[in-house]
Amino acid sequence: MGLACEVCPDAEVLEVALKMATTISRMPPLAVQAIKQSILHGQDASMEAALFLERKAFQQLFASDDQVEGMQAFIEKRRPRVAIELLYQCLLQCHRIQELQHLTSTKIYM
Repeated sequence: MGLACEVCPDAEVLEVALKMATTISRMPPLAVQAIKQSILHGQDASMEAALFLERKAFQQLFASDDQVEGMQAFIEKRRPRVAIELLYQCLLQCHRIQELQHLTSTKIYM
């Protein structure tokens, strides 16, 4: 797909990845999963199919506890409470990529 959200020097990759993981960890886990699935399944789909995936994800998310918490947090002017587990998973993935780069001497871009 060739999608990149940030380019940085090799020496800063871990720092930038951790910052991105922290940002993602503050997002509702169900929404993060839905975004990832929509991108993965919609990238080679027709516009009609991709829009269907987006509508389906929106409908599922709107009926979730995350939506209720997000709306309540907005009303109360506070940050929504989300699982810290997503940050842990992102950190593990970052570590695995770093190990793979070291073993193969190949740069891997997410």
